[in-house]
Amino acid sequence: SLVKGLIAAALGLLLACVGSDPENYTPRLIFGLWDLYDGLPLPSVAIGMLAIAEILRRMAQCDGTARATIKVDRTGKPEDRRVSFAEYWSCRFVLLRGAITGTLLGALPGIGSTAAAFISYALTKSAARDPHTFGKGNIKGIAAAESANSSVVGANLIPLLTLGIPGSVSAALIVSAFMIHGLQPGPLLFENQGRLVYGLFGAMLMANFVNLWVGQIGLRIWVRVVSAPEPVIFASALLMCIVGVGMASGGVFGVFVMLCFAAAGHVLAAFGYSLVIIIIAFFLGPRLEISLAQ
Repeated sequence: SLVKGLIAAALGLLLACVGSDPENYTPRLIFGLWDLYDGLPLPSVAIGMLAIAEILRRMAQCDGTARATIKVDRTGKPEDRRVSFAEYWSCRFVLLRGAITGTLLGALPGIGSTAAAFISYALTKSAARDPHTFGKGNIKGIAAAESANSSVVGANLIPLLTLGIPGSVSAALIVSAFMIHGLQPGPLLFENQGRLVYGLFGAMLMANFVNLWVGQIGLRIWVRVVSAPEPVIFASALLMCIVGVGMASGGVFGVFVMLCFAAAGHVLAAFGYSLVIIIIAFFLGPRLEISLAQ
């Protein structure tokens, strides 16, 4: 809702006030913790509220029982387990529609790939001659959702690189990586780091081919993940988050901040507040304050 979105933005701006005043460098809202003098570390806040909170949500949904084992049928013909060129060609217009939908929605901050996938799927289903087959194995439904989902990722870089506004969870994590290396996203990035921007564009193009290659090579491995025990998946993801934040945010204190925001993010998400809006407002808060002061 609009009210919850505004409340989430206000929370993000409030979190951005933690640290030192940009005008006279006096500490504020640090409550005697001088580790907060430079503000809350963005990697800790972003990963805590987005990644760890999601892990907590999934763990809360587990009832302690083992989930059903998913088996992959390997008895059919080998060509039945891959997409043929004829099937690709039959989905050419669906792929184009999904790519356009994902690009347009991805350029708008905060919408996300999930919404783009659902919208593209709905558009394709409404335009299909056999809508009753969607949800029952129609390959065009899969092509519509996945093409839009993949197109959002590249389009999220438009507001990030031009305005410095992360448009999604992945874009917010890219901002964290930029900040770690001393790079400031925004219009000046094209002037000061032109090679980096063009290198990023080239990497996005190459990533599509690498993603296809890795997916084809590791397909037999990836299908086994669905049958892996959930405690193993959760523990591995939690360990990687702790190690990453510990290296990026200055050790134990950064991990402590991440865990605090993980708990807060879990509660806020349960009440229907957008965590992405909080992260965007938190990232833009210092810039907004400096602009208002000027």
